Amino acid sequence: MGNQFLVLATHNPTSLAAPGEAVHVGIKVKTMQIVLDVMARSSLRESLRELIIADLRRWEYYLEVISEKKIGRRSGWAKIKAKDLNGVLNISWHANSKTLIVRAVGKQGHNPADLVGRFVAYLLDHRRKDLGGVIIRTM
Repeated sequence: MGNQFLVLATHNPTSLAAPGEAVHVGIKVKTMQIVLDVMARSSLRESLRELIIADLRRWEYYLEVISEKKIGRRSGWAKIKAKDLNGVLNISWHANSKTLIVRAVGKQGHNPADLVGRFVAYLLDHRRKDLGGVIIRTM
């Protein structure tokens, strides 16, 4: 995936901008992405994506599913966001390799690290027995 840039602007270039915003009109800010490769244990029979979606809909983890595709199928995707953090998690399940790919994208130039931290904390607290490993990559 190539580098993506987002142009941010404020109404008044001399005002102080909020964290993650450009101070001057037309400044290019690189969009931050973090990718997680979550390997499930070979003994897991279900889709890790569907288990996560069911957990997030049933219990309060300060994460919510905002959309999903291919409900009930072996492969599919979902979008997850935090109620109080910028950014979104795009998750997809690859049944053959039993791998969940999670791409975290920071909105408006924000770093999605806090969102990734919350998601990894959820995985370790509630799905540890289903996990074989987690790899974190920055893009």
